[in-house]
Amino acid sequence: MPTDWVRFRQARSGRSGRLFQDLLAERAADSPSEVPAQLAAAAPAERRRILEAMTRGAVAQVLNVAPARLDPRKTLGNMGLSSLLAIELRNRLEAVLQRPLSATLAWNHPTIEAIVDYLTADEPPDAAVAGDISGATPVEAPLSDALAKIAMLSDEAAMRALLGQQAAAE
Repeated sequence: MPTDWVRFRQARSGRSGRLFQDLLAERAADSPSEVPAQLAAAAPAERRRILEAMTRGAVAQVLNVAPARLDPRKTLGNMGLSSLLAIELRNRLEAVLQRPLSATLAWNHPTIEAIVDYLTADEPPDAAVAGDISGATPVEAPLSDALAKIAMLSDEAAMRALLGQQAAAE
């Protein structure tokens, strides 16, 4: 099957692909994104500015609108983002950031501002646990805790966890 491996590598640059690892290793490396190095060297305010411009640009490309027309507080679904476009947005952000992101990124963080907040954080915030939203201590819910942690995993991390559990069971 004819394949454009450079384009494939660019589209999947934030994810490892064991199945295609050997084929991709044989190809010359494409120019990697400079954004991770810029973010590492930037002060917090500058880091946020870079992430906001990058996220706004990716959303604009996916939705085919001018970046200036996007309201960072308006939900992406209300701007026309479908589930397929959400995956395209995730793939674009992964390619630029050179790291895997959750397939549910646009639904867990439904605005440009929320995505930037998530990406700006050093560690992804813990998923909310079922309980009272008034700030009271949540009710213990081990299953809810486990499901919330799983939901925050990238596809690759979930697969590694699954394979690790499978190996432990054998």
